[in-house]
Amino acid sequence: MRKSKQIFLYIGLPLLIFMIFIMAIYYVIHLLWYLTIAIVTLLSLYRKERKYITLTKLALVLFLWFLFICWNPIYWPQQIYRHLDRGSVITPNAQCIIDLNINFTNSVFYHGPYNRSTIQGQLDQLSDIQDFIDQRIPYVLDSVQYGVLDHVPIPAEVLATGQDDCDGMAVVTVSLLTYLNYSAYVAESDMHWWTYVKIYGEALNSSIRGRTYTVVYLNWWDDIGEPYVIFNQTTVIFPQPLIISWAHQMTDPYYVQYIQEIGLPFIGLVPIAALLVGFLFAFGVSFPRTYPKKRMHLANMLLASLVLGVLLFVLIVLPSNLLNCGTLMLISTIGILAFIIERDYLTKLIWK
Repeated sequence: MRKSKQIFLYIGLPLLIFMIFIMAIYYVIHLLWYLTIAIVTLLSLYRKERKYITLTKLALVLFLWFLFICWNPIYWPQQIYRHLDRGSVITPNAQCIIDLNINFTNSVFYHGPYNRSTIQGQLDQLSDIQDFIDQRIPYVLDSVQYGVLDHVPIPAEVLATGQDDCDGMAVVTVSLLTYLNYSAYVAESDMHWWTYVKIYGEALNSSIRGRTYTVVYLNWWDDIGEPYVIFNQTTVIFPQPLIISWAHQMTDPYYVQYIQEIGLPFIGLVPIAALLVGFLFAFGVSFPRTYPKKRMHLANMLLASLVLGVLLFVLIVLPSNLLNCGTLMLISTIGILAFIIERDYLTKLIWK
């Protein structure tokens, strides 16, 4: 049996199965990115004679993305379980939620009793609860709170620490609203979790089970857009096709804005960063291949450094009216670069 096939069977295949499982249970936004990375990797690297190496690399690339999101294995069991059973993070009957409702009723934010039979009464209560949650749970990044890029908490964890990011606020808010007999869901879109609530009344324009209702968004703003998925303790709903969510992600300026925010103050270091990343990128694409001339490795590494350096510089200075193109520019450039290096187009051109 060829060594590449052995490595795939013992390392690549188990890792690929694990990552397919992760893709199936994780957020829609991460699923979309996992699928994009997988498609670009296969299109750029796959060759029949190197299929086992390519599939092993695909598994490793997906796993590296998973590590980027949650590098600490201590969190893996609980995070996998909470994504596998999304409803487990909504706990309306937990003592901490009952106590939270008492605290809300006794707080300065409470302007009740609320007339829940009217639209305005429901809106007033929701507004007061949102103000109370904003004050009760100050925003802090997961990287600060838990030391990982992303962490889904349960309400008890959030209320014990007294701080969290948007997903912590959402699971607490939905748990509280569910306890108060609202039809509430956690909504996910554009790197953000927020609260999706149905309110009922005669003047509203949609109907369900003979009652008219409309939807109120809490902790939401226009740039967030519509939800990719909503869920509560019993239901998971995809309001729009995944292809639409994917298109929205690929044209979202958020990622390029993040690159600009980090890269602009250090734009002078772009050549050094590109050189290092380019060397690693070219080595990863061509590994474990050997060349008759060592300078072939060097040619590919210099090509990768040059292309990635130009790409990074362009993204950093990209004008605001072109930010929507930035993500696709990033993905397509990396894919084409990997395609060229994998097939040795540059080295064949230089050393015919």
